[in-house]
Amino acid sequence: MDTERWQRVSAIFDEAAEAPLASRAALLDHLCGADVELRHEVEALLVADARADAFDSGVDSARIAAASDWADSKNVESLASGERIGPWRVLRELGRGGMGVVLLAERADGQYEQQAAIKLIKRGMDSDAVQTRFLRERQILARLEHPHIARLLDGGIATDGRPYFAMEYVDGSPLLAYCAQHNLSLQMRISIFMDICSAVQFAHGQLVVHRDIKPSNILVTASGSAKLLDFGIAKLLDDSLGAQINATVDAAQHPLTLAYAAPEQLRGESVGITTDVYALGGVLYELLTGCRAFDLGDTPTLDDVQRVLAATAPALPSARAKADSPVAANSLRGDLDMIVQAAMKRDPQRRYSTVEAFAADLRRYLVGRPIAARRDSSTYRISKFVARHRAGVAASVFGMLALIAALGMAVWQARAKTREAQASQEVTAFLVGLFAGSDPTHSGGAAISAQDLLDQGAKRLQGKLENAPMLRARLLNTVATTYTALGLYDRALPLAEQALVLRRQNLPGNDPELADSLDELGQIYTQKADYARAEPLLRQALDLRRTQLGDDDPATIDSFGNLGSLLQSRGDFQSADEMFLAALNAAQRRYGNDAVETARRLDDEATNLDNLGKKTEALAAYRRALEIREKKLGADDAEVATSLHNIGTLFDESGDDIAAQKPLERALAIRLKVFGPEHPLVGFTDLALAGVYQGLEQLDNSEKSTTEALRIFRHTLAPDHPKITETLNVLAILHSLRRDFFGAEPLAREVVERFRRTLGADHPNTLTAENNLSFVLRHTGQSSAAERLARGVLERMHDDNGQGTIAVDCENLASVLEQQGKFDEALLYSRQALQLLTKTEGENSTNAIIALRLLALAEELQGDAKNAEQDFRTALSRAAQLPSGRTMATYLLQIPLADFLVGANRCAEAQPLLENALMQINKPSVTAGPIWGAEAQLLLGRCRAADHANQDGAALENAARKQLRALPAIEIDLYPATVKLLHAR
Repeated sequence: MDTERWQRVSAIFDEAAEAPLASRAALLDHLCGADVELRHEVEALLVADARADAFDSGVDSARIAAASDWADSKNVESLASGERIGPWRVLRELGRGGMGVVLLAERADGQYEQQAAIKLIKRGMDSDAVQTRFLRERQILARLEHPHIARLLDGGIATDGRPYFAMEYVDGSPLLAYCAQHNLSLQMRISIFMDICSAVQFAHGQLVVHRDIKPSNILVTASGSAKLLDFGIAKLLDDSLGAQINATVDAAQHPLTLAYAAPEQLRGESVGITTDVYALGGVLYELLTGCRAFDLGDTPTLDDVQRVLAATAPALPSARAKADSPVAANSLRGDLDMIVQAAMKRDPQRRYSTVEAFAADLRRYLVGRPIAARRDSSTYRISKFVARHRAGVAASVFGMLALIAALGMAVWQARAKTREAQASQEVTAFLVGLFAGSDPTHSGGAAISAQDLLDQGAKRLQGKLENAPMLRARLLNTVATTYTALGLYDRALPLAEQALVLRRQNLPGNDPELADSLDELGQIYTQKADYARAEPLLRQALDLRRTQLGDDDPATIDSFGNLGSLLQSRGDFQSADEMFLAALNAAQRRYGNDAVETARRLDDEATNLDNLGKKTEALAAYRRALEIREKKLGADDAEVATSLHNIGTLFDESGDDIAAQKPLERALAIRLKVFGPEHPLVGFTDLALAGVYQGLEQLDNSEKSTTEALRIFRHTLAPDHPKITETLNVLAILHSLRRDFFGAEPLAREVVERFRRTLGADHPNTLTAENNLSFVLRHTGQSSAAERLARGVLERMHDDNGQGTIAVDCENLASVLEQQGKFDEALLYSRQALQLLTKTEGENSTNAIIALRLLALAEELQGDAKNAEQDFRTALSRAAQLPSGRTMATYLLQIPLADFLVGANRCAEAQPLLENALMQINKPSVTAGPIWGAEAQLLLGRCRAADHANQDGAALENAARKQLRALPAIEIDLYPATVKLLHAR
């Protein structure tokens, strides 16, 4: 099968495999048409896919042997250095085995610099069934985006027809080698291990079980960042062909690593999330002791392994530790022994029920809190209390403290005591029931979306797991977090509130799990713009995490950022900057300067720098974040879209709409692909594009984007959410650009009222909205009201609002004052606006040029002809030097300069300016108000009348004068220079 043919077959297979069984035949009729051979090839893949799932039924020695033969590396056909695979150029071979060969490659299409690990299927294994398995691995990787998982970058078909996919290349050492080379302490080993736990827990949240976790599948970079590799035998828990929570192993298709396989894997029984818990326990065992949990010899058979596991449990890590072990035996004895044992129970139901529960016990160990894995006793809990408060436990009061601690812990234990087996059975039953709902036989053949699954989960959680409140709290919080990620804040809120209540009832006040609920609930309230409720929750979470986990813990870094986002949303940009810088510094210490997590914190800080008016610094930080994300995550990642959105927005705010358009349109395309058309993030980018299209005078496009953003927000956000208000504000501006100021006024008033009610009178958004309303009132003949509003805005502005924002308000007030003939004050505010914009954006920015024009108008009206002409010409010169295509309506400079020149009897200089201005105004894409064309014609007529050889000058002037007099007086009065011109002879 040639490459083109395979690509067509693969594309149709992908679409058909996702379709309900009942509609597949009709879909294949449509996609394959009369090509019978094509249809047979696709149907063969579909049958192989179904059989591949059906094969998952057990393991025996023969099948293990078959798997071993399959992995024989001598049959792997490699590629030479320099050969191409899709957009990649091969550099060298990295390894062999499994399905094929792994190659180091670099990007060869010139789009950007990047290296990747290319996984290429092996010759002889490119059957339909194996290709289906290979494509499934690619599907699994595509959904896993996490700082500690090696990501999928690309995939396709090589020129010889073999499928390949490109993964993030991790330049690092295997876990055990890294720890040995750097002689890592116990705490550092656990810290790296917990990073891997977070990756596995994330995969489980995406309904993926790894099934082959081992030290060699974990690489650690030079900066200490761990990466989990090889999801080659991972299993989707929501497989479209008979979804169920329990997945099974087909060893003939998926070779096992016997030394780390869980007992249920070896027996060919169902596997699930506790299978990965067992493997992680084995990894931790070896990380702490330097030896594997079981001594299996060099070449164990399946029977050997099963016999050992059936006869013995792993020895306690402290018992296996030797003099040359990485960690001393006395450091392992007690809690760490119990934690490892709990993870490696032979019975899956007796293990930690989730990886998060495993990691939570390790966190408790690190901060000296009682762990959940061991049988609690008063003596044990008192010993932990004393260890944490050693300095405060004097001999004279020890008895009283011990009694209080014992009584308090006994009450807590009685209330929250775990019934592990029952809880495990309950959560298994809950998950089985949840995912069974995605079975086509239960859903009538309809596809079950992520939101449908969440809705089912939220419903089933009501009244479930009453005997395991902490487990129920974790599940509630997880579902709430996922709802929040989908932008469904109203659905997330009650679940997060329930989780917080349960944790407060069952945990001491300083437990890190309590911070998880406080933080989640605070984020939801922030998204709902309920800042009064959000702030105390986020501050409690931050304080708790700093105390219990330290500033550099990932959870604490998140808390710094989340509190910063709240303060930013509330308009307190200086306080927000403290939080964002704390998060950035901590991320750089923990992850290094080039990590994805560091890019996220750079992005947050850049947004706040923008709000503070530091646009040059903000743009540099945005670009650095984008560079990291594209290099680490690939060009079409959701986080790349975030960087592009922010860069586009910054350009838009700086008046560079052409520069803003491309990154915003690219961000929108990525977000639509990743999130679908209903997500608030799609609406955010639609809204940003609406403003850009307004600047480009593409008003129909602006209206389309604004309407779509408003539809999304009204569907997903609370009725009073600021984004809905911002969208109404953009609609008001759209009316203004179409000269429909009376249509804009009610919208502008609604925007002000909504912001005052939800954000307060002094919030930057409220002040900006009032300034916009002032602009509209000026255009509807209400100049006194416009002046009062503009002055009130400036009185309440302060430096934290950003100097660019203050400059815009100064410009508006100057225009109002000009209209009222208060030219001295107008000149004062015009100069202030120009100074602020020159300082923040540079003298050659579009906004600074507009401010210089306003200053020149004020100077002309005040009679300062020399400075007026000089400033008009400077502004026009700078506008001509703007980058190609950058938006600047130069007729707004040419006409007032020509007016000045005509008044000075310099028509020869004025005439080419007027002719050029009229050429711009008469373009269909330009939406200039009628006053500008009429004024230009009047001045041009006067110039031609002055040239006695031209006979049509007077007629042109009179016709233009007639047009101006036909306009509403309200509109003419806006422009004192036009009023003066109209009455001049």
